[in-house]
Amino acid sequence: MSLTIIDVIRPEVEDYLDFLRTGKNISDSTAVSYGRTLADFYDYVMGPEGPGSLEETAPLTLLAYEERLRRNQYASVSLAGAMGTVCGFLRWLYEEDRIPADPAASYERPKASPAPVRVLTLEELSRLFAAPDPRKWIGIRDRAMLELMYAAGLRAGEIPDLRISQVDLQISCVIRLSDEGERLVPFGERARKALLNYRKASRKILQDGQGFLFVSRGGSSLTRQSVWKTVRKYGRLAGIEGPVSPGDLRSSLAVHLLENGADPDSVREILDCRTPEALARYRSLVRPGGLREVYARAQTLT
Repeated sequence: MSLTIIDVIRPEVEDYLDFLRTGKNISDSTAVSYGRTLADFYDYVMGPEGPGSLEETAPLTLLAYEERLRRNQYASVSLAGAMGTVCGFLRWLYEEDRIPADPAASYERPKASPAPVRVLTLEELSRLFAAPDPRKWIGIRDRAMLELMYAAGLRAGEIPDLRISQVDLQISCVIRLSDEGERLVPFGERARKALLNYRKASRKILQDGQGFLFVSRGGSSLTRQSVWKTVRKYGRLAGIEGPVSPGDLRSSLAVHLLENGADPDSVREILDCRTPEALARYRSLVRPGGLREVYARAQTLT
């Protein structure tokens, strides 16, 4: 496993990830996700806003870090997951006698409450994809990112880690990583063309980079926060009422597929729905009878 995406990793974090790999048998993709969260938490603790050491971390530190994630637009489920990861890390440090007390013991973790499901219309999606400026490199990159997020149902957190090797433009598939292993998720011709255009415009940057697909001008990977800001930015430029989130693209794809009569189990696999409730919420928005004619037009979007 490559740890290039979490170069700020610290020894305590690395030891904890080794413990999880060997003792809990977590997958490489999960270890990378945990490592990113814990590296950020570690830097917060050691930075000017934190106590300066893990030993001095207190429940108030966790509350302040939780608020920081909220300001960074973490959704309820993502916030609960991140704080759960941090609490598990601190509990392990205490059990290993690396810190004098477990600050998470008296800290009340945020509960995950599902965000409202929003489905964008085909007309809104068309405006969203047309919003990036095709004359600028950033616009070409952002359009490819938006197209792929919708077409493959990707989460905001999957974009920073997505590598060039995971996207096959010949068969139009993304290799999606999860605890269950790897699986292919197809996407349509429109997303493929946007990605080809981006790869052509970014050839030198991507060659000099670290293998990530969506990168900054300097070749470094994007952050989850920057992905959120990008989606919201183009939602405003497209004149879509209310803030547009990465989750809106996922839910739109899910409902469009279900309205076309797609098998729910297939939709669950494509979107990597982690709970039955997630798929049930998408199914509740499907209009009776489906929209086969409308979805046929939506193929131009996927």
